[in-house]
Amino acid sequence: MDMDKFLKIFCRAAAFVCIFLIFYACNRHLASYELYVTADLDESSLSLKGKRVLVYTKKETGNLILEVETAEKIKKALSAHGYISVDNLKDADYILLFEYSIDNGKAISSIESGYILNPVTKHFEKSRSTNTDIEYTKQLTLRLFSAEKLSDTSQPVWTGKAYNHDAGSNLRRTIDYLVVAAFEHFGEETGEEKMQTINSEDERIKSLN
Repeated sequence: MDMDKFLKIFCRAAAFVCIFLIFYACNRHLASYELYVTADLDESSLSLKGKRVLVYTKKETGNLILEVETAEKIKKALSAHGYISVDNLKDADYILLFEYSIDNGKAISSIESGYILNPVTKHFEKSRSTNTDIEYTKQLTLRLFSAEKLSDTSQPVWTGKAYNHDAGSNLRRTIDYLVVAAFEHFGEETGEEKMQTINSEDERIKSLN
């Protein structure tokens, strides 16, 4: 093989390796979440497009900063889906209440089995190991009430729940993803649990910040 041909092959191979390493480095830090959503309608149909919605913020919460941040993200999601966010009850068609939570974590054990080479006997031997991880459940619940029929005994016209199970114990990092997932079925009846995978490059996530 002549030198020119060798250099061309070498340069192509080097370029491919560089592209692969850049792609790997970018995606290694790309946060991705699997989220599960259920949504229930208490009415046969619900027309919400263009409606005015008041997002209720609880002032007595233990974490007022997270409460206010979450309320603002929900307002942005409302606007992105064509709804009008209002601040006064007298201007609202609906009131949206939200709750979020994270549990104390649950131990998840997995067993791995296979074969390893014994360096002394030079034979493959069976191996078995147990791994234990802590998995946390983060959840966001949205409840929509009619402002016109609001009373102490009012029931929500729509309820949506989004949750995520993983090793992350920071609820604040997950809130954006829970909001986006829940609003994909806002005002709808899912009939069953829906699964979504959302990453940090999703435009819906970027629009909340």
